[in-house]
Amino acid sequence: MHEASGYIHLTLDKIDISYLRVNTGNLVIDALVSNILNIAQDNGVRVKYKFNLLDKNLKIERYDLCVLLGNILDNAVEAAILSGQTDDKYVEINIFSNEYTLFMNVINTMKDFTCSFRTKKQEPDFHGNGLANIRRVTEKYDGNIRIEAMNYRFNIMVSLQLLE
Repeated sequence: MHEASGYIHLTLDKIDISYLRVNTGNLVIDALVSNILNIAQDNGVRVKYKFNLLDKNLKIERYDLCVLLGNILDNAVEAAILSGQTDDKYVEINIFSNEYTLFMNVINTMKDFTCSFRTKKQEPDFHGNGLANIRRVTEKYDGNIRIEAMNYRFNIMVSLQLLE
């Protein structure tokens, strides 16, 4: 019994070490970015990130933050994986806030020199809503969105006004 317990603890420690984690203090950001780091690592995508949150408890509904950041990160990692780059697939994540605004900037490699904003997945009726959801959340918080896609890089910049 003691040997089995030791083996279980050793296995859990290995899993714990292999699971990359982010600790900004914001539960939604930490969970989403940590998950993406692991997916990226499993698929040979290098991730660089930088965070500077003035207030860890952002004045944004958790659901909205999850929809916004989840879609941005999922799209970025998927595009980097599918980019065809063999030596430099990457995603760069920058999230900052001041007392009034949350800023997000995510840059990733992509397959084509420029991109179409239409889904290329099979069964397009079930895909392609991510950008619409990002825009919806951005509008809800009187924010701005800017997208640049060229030179095999996709760059999305979002700013949201924090609620009073």
